[in-house]
Amino acid sequence: ATLSDVRIEELIKLGLRNPAKVFIKPQNQNEQHFTLPAQLTNSVILFPNRLEKILYLISRLVNEANSKTLVKVIVFFNTCASVDFYFKLFTHLCPKLQLWKLHGQREQTNRTRVFEEFSEVSSGVLLTTDVAARGVEFPSTNFIIQVDPPQHTEFFIHRIGRTARAGASGEAILLLEKSESGLLEFLATKGVPLQEKTYSLSDTGLEQKLRGVMLTDRDYFVKAQR
Repeated sequence: ATLSDVRIEELIKLGLRNPAKVFIKPQNQNEQHFTLPAQLTNSVILFPNRLEKILYLISRLVNEANSKTLVKVIVFFNTCASVDFYFKLFTHLCPKLQLWKLHGQREQTNRTRVFEEFSEVSSGVLLTTDVAARGVEFPSTNFIIQVDPPQHTEFFIHRIGRTARAGASGEAILLLEKSESGLLEFLATKGVPLQEKTYSLSDTGLEQKLRGVMLTDRDYFVKAQR
């Protein structure tokens, strides 16, 4: 399921004799289209800049922490350094939130422990990279947030596929700066429907809180640079 096309071709040559290829695509479609889970709500929010995006993310996670409903959330970033920075930041800003982090630079024993713990809980937030985008399953995941658009477009489908599995419902939100909106045109050509949503920040002093936190510890500055 996770091999590239080239590796699949190599495997076919190694193990099969006179193989036949079968391609499946939607009727009346000439291009390959992505397939989405039937019970998935898929949306996008456009922001004027990255700061507004981060403020929205903080606000959303704080609201989840204060909510009485049990929600299991996976938040995707593109780099290990981003996961480390935001894990430290959210640990400070959202002390009520159960947080885990998972990326490729952590030791295997640590990754295994995080995988097992997050699989078993009914609510909490996992900050991760594309290391958790495919090949793993976290049961009962309700919500996917993509803070960074994927570096490879097929990973968009892998990421949102972590929710709405086996007939369950789920929600996925893509957070984009307006300068990144070209991704929406590409996804449209692949038959991926995205409902554009608006946003508001309930805490008007959130930016000052964020700046205040950043000034409390030099480690924030170092992690932010990375």
